[in-house]
Amino acid sequence: MDTILLSIEELIYSFYSEGYFENGNGLRHFYMKEVTEEQMELLLQAACRSLLAKDMLQFQNHKFELRKDIEDIIAALNFSHYSIKSSKHAEDGEEDSVSYHVTDKGIYEHSLLYEGQVHVFKQMDQEHVAGSICEFFGVTPIGEEEIELVIDQAEFDQIIHAIDEETEQSEAWLDEIQGQQKEFVDVLRETKGYMNTMVILEMKDNKDPKTKDAFLFTTGKSNPWIITRVNDSYVVRTCTQSIILSTLHKHLNEPVSVVWR
Repeated sequence: MDTILLSIEELIYSFYSEGYFENGNGLRHFYMKEVTEEQMELLLQAACRSLLAKDMLQFQNHKFELRKDIEDIIAALNFSHYSIKSSKHAEDGEEDSVSYHVTDKGIYEHSLLYEGQVHVFKQMDQEHVAGSICEFFGVTPIGEEEIELVIDQAEFDQIIHAIDEETEQSEAWLDEIQGQQKEFVDVLRETKGYMNTMVILEMKDNKDPKTKDAFLFTTGKSNPWIITRVNDSYVVRTCTQSIILSTLHKHLNEPVSVVWR
């Protein structure tokens, strides 16, 4: 499927068209709090004409109907068995995000442009999802030595607090950290403790999403470290393609490979 771009007005119209009024109202209240009912009606009329002009809407059986591939996208946003939601700190200080909605009809990549005013959709094969996630978080194709550290929660919290505090005492304490843990801490110090996130959600029939897995990634120019919480400790590893692959395999229930776009 080619890349499909929908403005926020077109997306709201599409939700309403398919009967997903809760989704449409949620977007409306988030992006258009000050818009009156009369103004909203005009926006929806304009969105209808825009979708017609883009050949994403058809007039059949005396009513407007979304094209089938657009209908499938809207259905995926309403309900997907799994959703992989990734976000990272961008160089301009803003936050970039991309989601992957896993359905019976395929996997849909969903990203945002212009502070959410435009939504971008692509249908992907499983192997392209892995490559896309690796690229998004800066996991390079070149293999690196895998390092694994276990840091208890109290010490991990102390590291983050010391980086955030930026006092002479906290800097001195951080300088005393040695070994492979120092490599990890130095990356955090370079980026002032900022970390990116990936959350995997599972949705049951009642549409109440549950968090199945959550990961933190270091930011910066080097290959990231990936952090997962296990009981009262954090497992910290240099992130490799194999870690991304095993994570996706766990939830997609099929072998996955990396294909770079």
